[in-house]
Amino acid sequence: MEALLEGQWEGLGKTAVALALRGDTAALRLCLDRIAPVRRGAHIEIPDWPKIETRADVPKAHAAILSAVAAGHLTAEEARPSSDMLTAYVTAFDIIDAAAEVAEIKRLQQEAGKPKVV
Repeated sequence: MEALLEGQWEGLGKTAVALALRGDTAALRLCLDRIAPVRRGAHIEIPDWPKIETRADVPKAHAAILSAVAAGHLTAEEARPSSDMLTAYVTAFDIIDAAAEVAEIKRLQQEAGKPKVV
């Protein structure tokens, strides 16, 4: 198909635009879909977004998201990815903490199994 259309792109584009300008709705939709496609993952603004340096800052960030949704700045669907990222951020800390706790338990078990030198 690409070989068949090779060298024809400019003419096809001009034809589509001409048809769209004459009111052909299918051509108009095609042109608009190429010129201004529906954005996915667009940048969003969340008023009062706090600086996040530790997991202790995450509740403030979640509150800012909820406030933005409540005020109509964002839809719940737009807010969900930001909330999910915050949750993943906290989960990463939880995993690190759990690994440190397991390492400490193993260390204590090893020490408990060693004979004490007096």
